[in-house]
Amino acid sequence: MSKINWYCSLVAVCVILLSPVVWGDYIETQDLTSSANTKFSLRAYGMAVTVVAKTKVVNAKDFLGPRFIEGQFTDTFSVIENLEIVVNNRKLVVPSSAFIDLVDVRKCELILSTGQGVLHIYGGDGSESFEGEIYFDKVAVRRRAVFDPASPKKPMEETIYSLRVIE
Repeated sequence: MSKINWYCSLVAVCVILLSPVVWGDYIETQDLTSSANTKFSLRAYGMAVTVVAKTKVVNAKDFLGPRFIEGQFTDTFSVIENLEIVVNNRKLVVPSSAFIDLVDVRKCELILSTGQGVLHIYGGDGSESFEGEIYFDKVAVRRRAVFDPASPKKPMEETIYSLRVIE
C-alpha cells in the first residue's frame, strides 16, 4: 500500500470514528401537532434514547381558567399530557413540572451530545412563544429551562432536579 493510500485510509477511519467531533451533535425533530402520540429515537455517544410525547388538544379557556385572556391564544391548542424519556432501556423519571405548563406545543427536537441529551420543546405564538429545554443524562432528568425566543441566552425560568434514592 502506498503512503498516499495509507494516509487516505487513515483519514477515512478518523472521520468515521470521530464524526461526532467533526460534525457536532445528533438531532432528531418531530412535529407534535399531527398525532396524539409522538415517538422517536436517536442513538449517539453511547446513548440510545427514545422519547414518547403524549399530547392532547384542549379548549384554551377551560385549560387556562382565570389566566385566560381573550385573544391571547387560539380557541384550542395542544398540551403535553405525558412525556417519557428512555435511555439505554432505562425509563427516566420525568417530573410533570418539566412539561405540564407548556401550552400550545408545536414541535420538539432531541439533541444528543457527549454525555447529555436535551429535549427542546417549541410552542406558543407571538408574545406567548417559548422554547423549553429538558436536560438529561443516562441516569436522570437534571434540569428544565424555558426561554423567550427573543432573548434565548438567559432562561425566563429554570428548575434543577436532583435524583433521590431512598433505601
